[in-house]
Amino acid sequence: MRVLSLFDGTSVGRLALEQADINISSYHASEIDPNAIRISQARFPDTVQVGDVTKYFPEPGSFDLILAGSPCQGRKRKDLC
Repeated sequence: MRVLSLFDGTSVGRLALEQADINISSYHASEIDPNAIRISQARFPDTVQVGDVTKYFPEPGSFDLILAGSPCQGRKRKDLC
């Protein structure tokens, strides 16, 4: 399965897919937080980091599954994260 994860964080979506025994042929991640990317790459070094979601435009049909989580914008307000 070809997967695109928007606002990927630390790739917990990939972890869930793997724990569900779903075969992942490619995993592309859109994330801009350097710490999250570092953790993701340590866990899954074959993840393709595509950067900022607002600057990434994949071809239609490029992925079988698109994951997306709401990005955390309220770092000053812990109740929003």
